[in-house]
Amino acid sequence: MKKITITTSILASTLIGAALLALGALGFSATTGEMSKLAYSGNLWCVSNWIDEEDASGRRSYLPDPDGRAQKDHRLVGKEDWIRLDQVEAETKEEAEEKASRKGLFEPSEKSALRAALDKNDKAFFTSHFNMGATVPGPCLGSGLGNGVVGKWINEAIREDCFEITSEQADSQTSAESSCGKVVESLIPGVSMYPKGGKLGFEEHLPTAGHYIGPDSKPTAFAASGGSGAFAPHTSEQERWYITSQWPYAEFTTSGVRIINNSTAREIRRKIAHSRLVIKSNETGRTMVVSVEEAGPSGTVYKTHGINYGGPPEVYHYLGISDPYTKNPSDNKGRIQVLGFAQDQSTKLGPCK
Repeated sequence: MKKITITTSILASTLIGAALLALGALGFSATTGEMSKLAYSGNLWCVSNWIDEEDASGRRSYLPDPDGRAQKDHRLVGKEDWIRLDQVEAETKEEAEEKASRKGLFEPSEKSALRAALDKNDKAFFTSHFNMGATVPGPCLGSGLGNGVVGKWINEAIREDCFEITSEQADSQTSAESSCGKVVESLIPGVSMYPKGGKLGFEEHLPTAGHYIGPDSKPTAFAASGGSGAFAPHTSEQERWYITSQWPYAEFTTSGVRIINNSTAREIRRKIAHSRLVIKSNETGRTMVVSVEEAGPSGTVYKTHGINYGGPPEVYHYLGISDPYTKNPSDNKGRIQVLGFAQDQSTKLGPCK
């Protein structure tokens, strides 16, 4: 099989090529007019919501480096976790965008609408729509912990012959140390399973048999009407130290919740149930292990306050966070970091020393 020639030069002839390069991807040399049919078995396309910077007259701005890459729109600064990339196998740009639309409600959009969403801090819209100008032949590279691959490879030939990345390298997890032990970015290699950070809302206990009652506990009220959680049944210890978030197997909008029904979403839902995450308060630096037992909050809560996580009294009391219900989605009240999944999924729940 003929290998693709990899070059760091800009794909200057197309806006989408420059946009992809600014994400950390590499250019490809291919026959003019046959960009969708590169020299590997399986035609791979990258679809993204990334948008470049433009001046007042609509001209693109470029980074001051030799390869002339497009500059990232200033509205995306500090919002790296908002950028989405999808890999699909397709013959044409149109087919790639159609397939991306079917994968997790990733709908087509113009740059103007995406910029408007950034101005309104509307993450729900921005992360569920792609920029029709950012669809390009070739795989999506970079992002996440280290410089790993984003998404899934279509076949071994692309991974090994074109990029000299072995199966073992692609499937390995980059681990990092925390006060709670080692953490990994995902339980599904190459797939982001949670928002990288956000504000922690105040949840109540989930009304199940064996409901935890302790000095920091409160009677169930709000949660009692909503059932026992997305991943019930659970133990009283899981209920005591649980976390909820807008997991990417569903879309949490201001009009409700829509379960995404594709293989990746189903695998995320299966893997994330009862899994153990390590979280850290931005305000106090306290770190703890929590169990995934519920999904939410609604898109309205996120849009109003910036809250995309939640925990029962034991969790937010230990972390010592401020009241996050500030009607300011961008402030730091109640903000947490998700350090990753506990590499040892039997790690004890609760505060870490």
